[in-house]
Amino acid sequence: MGKPICESGEWSGDRCGYDGDADELVTVEFMPRWLRESHDAARNRGAYPHNGSQRVRVCPECAEDMIEADGEWCRIIEE
Repeated sequence: MGKPICESGEWSGDRCGYDGDADELVTVEFMPRWLRESHDAARNRGAYPHNGSQRVRVCPECAEDMIEADGEWCRIIEE
């Protein structure tokens, strides 16, 4: 099995250079930018996976960046 990959690029568009262990990755759920306006207009966020949100496995640093930059639209999923 290869090295784990941080999937934060699904959110940011830029691939992370994570070089750590798979057990350090966390799951973050986020709403893609192109769906946010319709969710705001409907005043409803819905529930994963039917609302269009995505879940990605990311390194802790990227999870922190995602929450800091987009906290209203991102959350860490406790597994």
